[in-house]
Amino acid sequence: MKKSLIAVLVSSIFISAPITSYSLDLSLDDVPGLGKDKKEGGGDVDPKALADQQSAVVQSLNESLRNLTKSQVQFAKAIGLDEQAAVAEKTSESLAKGDLTGKDDIKKVVKSTTSVQNELNKKMAEGVKLDAEAKANFAKGIPSYIKGSLAMIATGKNAKEAGESISKTKDLTVLTKLGTLIYVGTEAPSLISLFAGSTSTLSKFMTSNEIDTSELDKAAESMGD
Repeated sequence: MKKSLIAVLVSSIFISAPITSYSLDLSLDDVPGLGKDKKEGGGDVDPKALADQQSAVVQSLNESLRNLTKSQVQFAKAIGLDEQAAVAEKTSESLAKGDLTGKDDIKKVVKSTTSVQNELNKKMAEGVKLDAEAKANFAKGIPSYIKGSLAMIATGKNAKEAGESISKTKDLTVLTKLGTLIYVGTEAPSLISLFAGSTSTLSKFMTSNEIDTSELDKAAESMGD
């Protein structure tokens, strides 16, 4: 069952690729009025629809990070990473106040969240043994972790849809308004990959500490084999 959750996360890495490839392939030849496409226009794309897709991607990413950082607080405290717990708690509190929409703010949160998760993974991989109280506190982070993982998958799906729309336009007046969307699209694969690996590490750590994994197993079942 645990493998199913990891498989779903890993498979989602590829669904935001259209954004990445498009942003890297854009050149002056693709810009209306400046290159070889001068007379062909920028494609039939609804700017409002793209703006709505950007909002959906940003919203799902915020939802994911909000829950993942909340889980990080519990995990870090339980395994004795006080510094990381403080960082995660500060980030979680910031996200709890409302969605971040600007690229710079999102970038800072992504950097903070990935840094904390990497430290958590290292510590769990060391095979730390928890006492009864620490096990109970660690387990409290599982529901938020699952919610965050599911929201990350949604982010990837939304990024794919947005990427397909972006690929239909070469109009810089539209593209310049989608900086946050393009940033999230390029970051989504690495984030999903990170938490796919984290899920595997988490499962092994919980098993070694005899912590109930039924919630994690149930999440895998709900997403199908």
